[in-house]
Amino acid sequence: GVGAVGPWVPRCDAFLVGPGLGRDPAVMEATARLVVEIIACNRRVVLDADGLFILSSALAATPRTPSQEALVAAIKSSPERVIVTPNKVEFERLC
Repeated sequence: GVGAVGPWVPRCDAFLVGPGLGRDPAVMEATARLVVEIIACNRRVVLDADGLFILSSALAATPRTPSQEALVAAIKSSPERVIVTPNKVEFERLC
């Protein structure tokens, strides 16, 4: 699962997060925590597909869960570490 990636974070330079994840709430929550960990370890992350859905869901949530709040805060504090690759629909969701 998503949690199995955690030990790899310090060993890799960049991560692609999103394609094939699906939208199960537990997976989305774990993925948000993983992206926060990636950014905290000064690694780069590319958000695509379901990774962008996780981000847009966090941005739109009121109130936000703790992991959504941490995700938004991490991205705002280190935007140079995050690359987003939205298509038109994903871009509109992010706006």
